[in-house]
Amino acid sequence: IADLLHFGVPDDLEGFIDPRLPARFEAFAAAFAERYPWVRAYTPVNEPLVSATFSARLGWWNERRTDDRSFALALDAVSTCAVLAMDVIRARRPDAIFLQSDACEGYRPMAVSAMPEATFRNELRFVTYELTYGRRPDGVVVDWLAANGVGEDRLAWFLEHGSSEGCIVGHDYYAGNEWQVEADGRVVQATERQGYAALAREYHERLGLPFMLSETNWDGAEAPSWLAEVWNGAMQLRLEGLPIRGFCWYGFVDHVDWDSILREDAGRANACGLVDLDRRPHRVGEAYRELAMAARAGELHAIPALEGVAAHH
Repeated sequence: IADLLHFGVPDDLEGFIDPRLPARFEAFAAAFAERYPWVRAYTPVNEPLVSATFSARLGWWNERRTDDRSFALALDAVSTCAVLAMDVIRARRPDAIFLQSDACEGYRPMAVSAMPEATFRNELRFVTYELTYGRRPDGVVVDWLAANGVGEDRLAWFLEHGSSEGCIVGHDYYAGNEWQVEADGRVVQATERQGYAALAREYHERLGLPFMLSETNWDGAEAPSWLAEVWNGAMQLRLEGLPIRGFCWYGFVDHVDWDSILREDAGRANACGLVDLDRRPHRVGEAYRELAMAARAGELHAIPALEGVAAHH
């Protein structure tokens, strides 16, 4: 799967909200598709919602903005990039497959007063998918976009140009993807998780397209337990007849400085890969190898749950 835009932009651009980005990216995607005509599977923009959030809501990357208007404009921009890239790739490769991966998350209100914020966030989680696929977001999101500079003209553009042709919805699910909204409006990590399968059902009910678990991992010794939990959730979805198309542990090699979301250049290895930085397999890597070999032979089945992570449900 060719991943064309993964969190960063060229150094001469301010960030995702730079108006020069969409045309630059469209030209790059077209050039890539022409240079590598044998590539069929693409992720034009990796995690559009996460990219916009980290760059223009939390102020961590790229433009480093923290206001709603910048966040809304970044959502518009990353979705525009995805639409334009898919269009030029389809023109050169009509049978292209597009995996649009993004955070698979959920928000639970802990009090009546928390319901509006939880509702808004549970609607906003779909916005980059819906814009890219040429669909109109929920009214609460439409109102928020309009209040922050993304009006009906932009929604009409997405309705005209967006498409879900050849698309697979990518679910990037981690232990930190489930949240609870407190009575005072604070959003904190959920004390109890629903688990991947429950959230995947919500996404499929909304989007109605084939999907896959496109990213997951765990940093540390409990990684095999996490693999068992999430893999078994994926197998349950398959047993239910839902169109799940794949499962991916991310990444193959341990990360570096991801514990600071790449905001500190400390050189710290994060043991969340299948192998370490010297390519020595972790225990979870051996378990994943067994699952992959069995799947290649047509054997897809649940694996025994292990003590550890699963106890936090």
